[in-house]
Amino acid sequence: MRRIFGNERGFTFVEIMVALVLLGIISAVVIATGLKSGADSASLTGQSRELISDIRMIRTMAQEESKHYGILIDQTKPGEYYLCEVDVTSVPHDYSNVTEIVVLDREITISATLSSDLKFSFTPEGNAWDENGNTDNGPYRIILRDSSGAAKQIEVNDLGLVELK
Repeated sequence: MRRIFGNERGFTFVEIMVALVLLGIISAVVIATGLKSGADSASLTGQSRELISDIRMIRTMAQEESKHYGILIDQTKPGEYYLCEVDVTSVPHDYSNVTEIVVLDREITISATLSSDLKFSFTPEGNAWDENGNTDNGPYRIILRDSSGAAKQIEVNDLGLVELK
């Protein structure tokens, strides 16, 4: 049998409770930060897949309707892109007939690897053209970024094939 003497020390109930509360707060902050970065990544992946789907859709529309459909990425509006019916009777081609404006999640921005706006369209055969009707200027590269700086690159080659890099 052991006796407790007055000079032995231990932690009081209050000290243990304070330590547990601090551990809980630290854990909550770490978990919340991890969930946010996971949500950003999921949003970036989802937006990339949506853009790929839109590109494939306009390619299919061009083939089915025997018209030119394209995409316009305006560098001054990094939160959206435009799906257009393209008038190819003039050079450069006219992308003013916008069929849909796609607005990205607010944390996601879109840009092209070019310093100017990116415009390309699909021919009724499914090939990708630049705004001057050239088929040899691809691949067209589109970059999506989230607020953490993570990025996804999408490439469209001259044959109209879309790839996530």
